[in-house]
Amino acid sequence: MGILEAGHYYVAKGPTLWSLVGWELMQRMKTPDDKSMLFMDDIHSMDDVSPEEALLPTMEFFPNPDFTIMESAVKEKALEALEMLKALSKKKRAMLHSGVWYCSGFPLTTPSGKPICVLLDLALTLLKKELGAEECINILPKFYEEEQRKLLRLVPKVLPNFRLQVVLYDLEGNLSSIKNEA
Repeated sequence: MGILEAGHYYVAKGPTLWSLVGWELMQRMKTPDDKSMLFMDDIHSMDDVSPEEALLPTMEFFPNPDFTIMESAVKEKALEALEMLKALSKKKRAMLHSGVWYCSGFPLTTPSGKPICVLLDLALTLLKKELGAEECINILPKFYEEEQRKLLRLVPKVLPNFRLQVVLYDLEGNLSSIKNEA
C-alpha cells in the first residue's frame, strides 16, 4: 500500500486553490490499493504562509481522505525522529551546534529545541510507515521544493528501504518529480 499526501493547508489561512489542485492531482494518481492523506498545519501562523498562498482567497474544500493528520499531532514523533538521527553513525548523525540540532547540513530544531518543518515532515513519514505504507508520494506546491529535498536526504537515514517520491506542481498544472533512491 502507498499513501498519497495532498491538499495540505494552514489552518490559520484555510484551503486555497493550491489545496484543490493538489487534491485533484492525487485523485488522478491514486490506485485502488493506495490511501489518501490530508496533512493540516495547525502550528504555524499566517506569517508563515507562503506569499504565493497567502494572497489567494480561501476556497471550499471538502476532501474525504483516508487519513487526516494535524501537524501538532506529529510533534512527539518528531522528537522520536530526532533521537533516531542522533543514534546514527558518526558521519550521518544529528549534531548539536549553538543549541540547534543539525543533520545533513541543515537545521532540524529551533534554538529552544522545537522541531522545524523538515523534522515534522520526517515524523509524518515515519507515521505513514507505521500506518502500513510501503511507499509514499507527497504532492505539494512547488514552493515546498527545498524543504522536500531536505526530507529526501533524511528519510534514507531512518528508513533505508522506504520509497518516497515528491510531486511538485504549480497552478498551471506543470508537474515535476523528485524521489529518494531506496
